[in-house]
Amino acid sequence: MVQLSAPARTSLLQLATQQLSRRPPSWFACRHPLYSTLPDPPANHTGPSVDQPKPAEKITPTPSSSEASPSQAAQEHSPEDAEPPKPPPFLPRPLGVQDPPSTRPPTEEEKLAKLVDERARLQERKHLISEVSRGYYHDWNQLRHNGNKLWTAPPSLIQDQRALYFPNISGVGLANKETKHTTDIFANKVSLLAVESTRMSEEHTRSFYGEPLRMLSEENNLQLVRLNVQENPLKSWLVSLFINNLRKTVPASQHSGYMLSNQSLEYVREPLGMVNKLLGYVYLVDWNMKVRWAACGFANADEVAALLSGTRTLLKRFQEHKK
Repeated sequence: MVQLSAPARTSLLQLATQQLSRRPPSWFACRHPLYSTLPDPPANHTGPSVDQPKPAEKITPTPSSSEASPSQAAQEHSPEDAEPPKPPPFLPRPLGVQDPPSTRPPTEEEKLAKLVDERARLQERKHLISEVSRGYYHDWNQLRHNGNKLWTAPPSLIQDQRALYFPNISGVGLANKETKHTTDIFANKVSLLAVESTRMSEEHTRSFYGEPLRMLSEENNLQLVRLNVQENPLKSWLVSLFINNLRKTVPASQHSGYMLSNQSLEYVREPLGMVNKLLGYVYLVDWNMKVRWAACGFANADEVAALLSGTRTLLKRFQEHKK
């Protein structure tokens, strides 16, 4: 056996150490590029072969023209610059029906003529299509988008030549429970008609007729007619059961002009502008049963002034008509 001297043994150990430190990468290190895009660690790397994420760079926001500070945004959307909500448009057309009202029921010949009338059949078809397309919550959704008004009352009376008739509606009087007709009530009087169906609609109509009745309380040719319409049979039956309680809540001076009606207004709602059953409607009807002024929802100051002025004008013309 060859024995090396001490210097040679030392040189051999150093050479072996250098070779071991320079060994090629392992099999896992050869597969390492398949899992990482980072280069292989150097040969003299002694730490674990794990990819260390780089620290995230700190990004400082830079002001841009598209982004505004909270103070600038508040200035841009300040209440002073915001446009006020637009009032609903004025009443676009006269309300009512073409034919004069009558308390006489239609004859068999008139019913047959209506059945074969092509124009009446087209109107019936149009009405059925509009009713089917209406949802159950249509009235509530309409109030949510339009508020408590569908239109703004006209500032003056509708001309007599253009005015249309208010249809005949029958009901039970609150004073004596007798059957009454609006056609008989409107004759030889200037009438303020309030059409109500809900508690909210009562507040609507009261906001209109309260001030004119107070200002014109001495006028004998002016009357208030309140029409409580309950087209639902169940609601109509419940209201009739509590008619005595209703008589206590309604002022005694209004009993003679108060009517409870369960008549269906399905075919006259559109001509009368009563397309929303939740609102209250007020009509100024002359002695010829023509609608000369109309309003809906809560009243504003201009509408009350227009109603008061129109009522005085009609009363003056009625005095001239009687002479």
